[in-house]
Amino acid sequence: MVVTLWADWITFILNSLIIFLSVILIFFILIQSGKGGGLSGAFGGPGGQSAFGSRSADQLTWYTVGLAAVWLLLVMFVVAYVPRTVVQDQPSIGEVKEPTGPTPLVDPGAEK
Repeated sequence: MVVTLWADWITFILNSLIIFLSVILIFFILIQSGKGGGLSGAFGGPGGQSAFGSRSADQLTWYTVGLAAVWLLLVMFVVAYVPRTVVQDQPSIGEVKEPTGPTPLVDPGAEK
C-alpha cells in the first residue's frame, strides 16, 4: 500500500515536471529569433534584433538545447521506469470474456 502510494506521488511529480519543462521549452523556442525574424517578426516588430541583446542569442540557444536534452531524458525515464496501472476487470488482448447469461430487462419505473 505504501509503495503504491509512493509510486503514485513520484508519477505525479515527474509528469508535472515534464509539463512544466514543456511550457518553459516552448517559451524558450518562441523568444528566439531565427533567420525569419522569430516571433517578434510575426507581430511586426524588428526581426533582426534579439529580445535580450546580441550575445544572448547564443546563450539562449544553448539553454534551449540543454532544456530539450533534460526533457528528453526525463520522458525516457518515465516511459522506462514508471509503473503503469493495469485495470484488472479488462480482458487482455486476444482474450474474450464469455457472457455469464442473459441480462434481464428491468424497467426501473415499473412497480409490482
